[in-house]
Amino acid sequence: MILLYFLTSQLNCARLSFAEADKMQEYLHTIPGSVSALELIFDTDSNIQLIIDKDLMKDEYICGHPGINTSTVRLLRDDMLKYVREAMHEPTFIDLPVE
Repeated sequence: MILLYFLTSQLNCARLSFAEADKMQEYLHTIPGSVSALELIFDTDSNIQLIIDKDLMKDEYICGHPGINTSTVRLLRDDMLKYVREAMHEPTFIDLPVE
């Protein structure tokens, strides 16, 4: 519960939730459990806001599912950020608390 409060205050929003399965399919062409930044290419109307923990940016590589959770790809952090920006999304970076 503390993490949720922390996130909503950093993002300046009153309510934070995961998308329903039908919205994931509609906006990202994927299903729960398979979502990654790679699916942002399908969000042509910019309905999705990408939030990234700043600690994740310390690693050289970022891994994600390419639309299905039976596969994983490893991308250079900078290449992933280029991809996200080419998909017309600017990430919001936050500091998640370490518990």
